Amino acid sequence: MGSIVAPIFPEPVTVSGNAADQGHFTAVRYIRAVGTLHLLSLLLVAGALRLWLEPAVQAWLAATIDAELLYILTIVLCLGLTLSRERPAWAQSLILLATIAVVTAWGSLFASLMHDSFPLFVNAFAAAFLIQAGALLVYLWASRRDLSLFGAFVLVWPVTCSFLVGAAALSEMSFSEGLTLLVVLTGMLFYWVYDIAMVLRRRRPNEVVAGAVDLYRDVFNFVGLPVRFMRMPKTIRRIPAPW
Repeated sequence: MGSIVAPIFPEPVTVSGNAADQGHFTAVRYIRAVGTLHLLSLLLVAGALRLWLEPAVQAWLAATIDAELLYILTIVLCLGLTLSRERPAWAQSLILLATIAVVTAWGSLFASLMHDSFPLFVNAFAAAFLIQAGALLVYLWASRRDLSLFGAFVLVWPVTCSFLVGAAALSEMSFSEGLTLLVVLTGMLFYWVYDIAMVLRRRRPNEVVAGAVDLYRDVFNFVGLPVRFMRMPKTIRRIPAPW
């Protein structure tokens, strides 16, 4: 008889033929492909934001497009990204690219102001975020058995903490700023680890692009997590583990 584990978090939506049911090596390959594609796509997000923050581009943006229009386009595209879950991979990719372009343009209006007011905080966040993403990428390819990616949280989180402690010690960053960064980056790391485990049971092995896009669109659905907690059975059900 196998080991017995209890569902600590709400169980994922499960589809037939999902990557998790195709065997250990298929699941590992799928996690690597989806995680790598998503982490590398974050470079596109960073590059788009950096482009919009160029002074000349900022001036063109302010003179050409109204901020309220950008806000409306952001809502429309985010809604379109959410509703395109079952569309072909090419359609999801195009909607994601358009969403990244508009969201980073809208976000650059606030990011520039924040950078001018808190340059050390913003620079520390950018550096810590890149280090955390890089550590996750290394873990994806170094790990061969961790399908839940719990080990990623256990190993990557101390790396993030160490960097923030060093940044606070070697700079004028205040304790409150460092603690804020730690809370934000811990939440982002938890979301990534939790959601990629959900994608593993929601997508089939050939849906790599859709799985990577899910990690973006689920940001909007993550606010419903407390509702899913409340809908869990009052008594903890115990599920036989396959190992």
